[in-house]
Amino acid sequence: MNSSGSTKLKISLAILSGVMLGLSFPPFETGVLAAAAFVPFFILFDYVEGYRESLLYSYIAFFIFNLLTVYWAGGFT
Repeated sequence: MNSSGSTKLKISLAILSGVMLGLSFPPFETGVLAAAAFVPFFILFDYVEGYRESLLYSYIAFFIFNLLTVYWAGGFT
């Protein structure tokens, strides 16, 4: 797989994991997504090389997760 395709896949997996984790918290009634959200996160680490890259994609995933969970609590409203 080429570099740009691999980067797009990694970013997509990080975003998917973050969104699924965020949707598993209230006000949504989809708590089962919490367990399933780590599947793309672990698949992502099959493609990651090195600590710096793993930190970058973990940051993306958990930043999205944090945005979604803080929003429903009224952090941005």
